[in-house]
Amino acid sequence: MNEIKVTGKIEQVLDYKSGVGANSGKAWSKQGYLLAYKRGEHEYDAKLAFGVWGDDRIKDFGLKVGDVVTLTLDISSREYGGRWYTDITAFRCEHVGVEEEPAPAPKPQTAVPNGVPYTEPDRNEEQQKEDDLPF
Repeated sequence: MNEIKVTGKIEQVLDYKSGVGANSGKAWSKQGYLLAYKRGEHEYDAKLAFGVWGDDRIKDFGLKVGDVVTLTLDISSREYGGRWYTDITAFRCEHVGVEEEPAPAPKPQTAVPNGVPYTEPDRNEEQQKEDDLPF
C-alpha cells in the first residue's frame, strides 16, 4: 500500500458531522480540519482540507489550531451523478510540535535629549480621555 504523508500546521477546525448509516444502521462521525503545509521553497503556501472519521480517532488525534503534525492520508474518489468527488481522510497522526504565537511587537523607542532610549508607557482608556482636553 502506498502511504501519502504530509506535514503542516492545523489552521482551522472545520465542521463536525455525525449520523447513522442508511444501510448499516451504525453511527458515524467525521471532524474536518484545514492543514497549511509547505510546498517547495515557500512556507505554508498550500492548504489541504481533510477529515478524521470516528469519535475515538478524533479524540486520540486531539488536533487543535496551531498543532504541527505529520498525517498519513487515504485519498479516494467516487462518482455520483456524472461528477467525481474526492475524500481525503487522515488515518494516522504524529504530533511534531505547536507553532507558538508570534511575540508582540516591541514598543517604539524614542531618544530623549541625553540620548537614552525611552519606551512609551502603556496608557489605559481613562488616562487617554483625560488627555483629550478640548483646549
